Amino acid sequence: MILQKLRGFFLGTLRRQLIVGVAVVHALMMALFIGDLTARNKALLLERQTEQATGPHPCHLIGCLVGCL
Repeated sequence: MILQKLRGFFLGTLRRQLIVGVAVVHALMMALFIGDLTARNKALLLERQTEQATGPHPCHLIGCLVGCL
C-alpha cells in the first residue's frame, strides 16, 4: 500500500519523473562538491599545520630578508 503510493509519487507522470531526476542529480552533485571541498580544505590545513610545526622554509627567510632591505 505505502510502496504503491511512493512508486506513484516518484514514478507517476513524465513531468514528475523529470523533477525527481533533476532533484536527485542536484543533491548528488552538491554532496560530491561538499566532499571534495572538505578533502581539499583538510589537505590544505594539514600542509599549513606541518609548515608551522617545522618552521619556515629557507626560501621564505630569503624573501623576508629581501623585503626588509
